[in-house]
Amino acid sequence: SGNLLMQKHDYFDKPDYPKQVAEFLKPRINREDRVFTGNYHQVLYYLLDKDCPVKYVHRTLMCDLEHQSALKIDLAGEMKALMAMDFRYILMEKPYCYEPLNAYIRNNYILIKEIPGVVRIYERK
Repeated sequence: SGNLLMQKHDYFDKPDYPKQVAEFLKPRINREDRVFTGNYHQVLYYLLDKDCPVKYVHRTLMCDLEHQSALKIDLAGEMKALMAMDFRYILMEKPYCYEPLNAYIRNNYILIKEIPGVVRIYERK
């Protein structure tokens, strides 16, 4: 009985953080606003009805060294192109694997919401 309650708590009662993030952003976001989910959940593109701005959709593809090698990803080039897109919102679970992107966020964005240990939502200054 106790094990069943633990399973219910761990699997069925877990907060739906992507849904909470989408509900936070939807009233703030305009049709033309661009969003980058960074190393957070890419399902936000669907929940916000936004196009994914990168060809490497899954958040681990650009940062994992094996993926970079196998897919021949030019991380610096991809990041430079991303930063040029001038997103209104950027979401991060933790600092990105590419420090120049972290510096770009620090210099050009403000933290507008944080769910500790889950996600930080930044808006362009």
